[in-house]
Amino acid sequence: MILKFGRKKKAPTAETERRLATAAPKAASAGQLGSTDRAGAAASAAQAVTAGLADPVAQGGPESPLPPEQAAACGVNALAFLGDAVYEHFIREMLVTGGLIRADRLHFAAVNYVRAESQAEVMRALMRGQLTEAEMAVAKRARNHKTANHSRSADAVDYKLATAFEALLGYLSLSGQRERLKQILTEAVALTDARREEENHEQSR
Repeated sequence: MILKFGRKKKAPTAETERRLATAAPKAASAGQLGSTDRAGAAASAAQAVTAGLADPVAQGGPESPLPPEQAAACGVNALAFLGDAVYEHFIREMLVTGGLIRADRLHFAAVNYVRAESQAEVMRALMRGQLTEAEMAVAKRARNHKTANHSRSADAVDYKLATAFEALLGYLSLSGQRERLKQILTEAVALTDARREEENHEQSR
């Protein structure tokens, strides 16, 4: 995981505004739906957001992405730093596109996805046969990377797996693999939603 520092907010692109205007009315009542319906609304919003990832320039990405080998050779901290921003932006835009507008609900919903424990669970699932050889190499290098940083709310194993997840996203973004990035982001949301549904089911017993 990467410590977050203050950064300037970018003005939304025309493409982002178009997607928000189109998708938001369809899910404006998401905050009042049941847990299953909220998961469906989140999935629809995630699809709307990933639709814009094909254009790296529109998303603030590099016009000339690095070759995969060069991107994979970047430092773990740099890849995780980028991946952290990629996932945070994706989740926030997904939630706003899904119709959430209250700051407290936005924050609570976002934390469910971006916390170390959630990212670690996603990474565990992805490493069970869902990654390419190159992606697995990046993830393992990040997982095994020694660092002095640590999370106060997650154990060491989850922290390392969360870092691996962020590094993977950073690698895919930096190398311009937009379609693959969309797949991983969508899968991450689906896995987190499924885990939350399971937890809610257990608690309701």
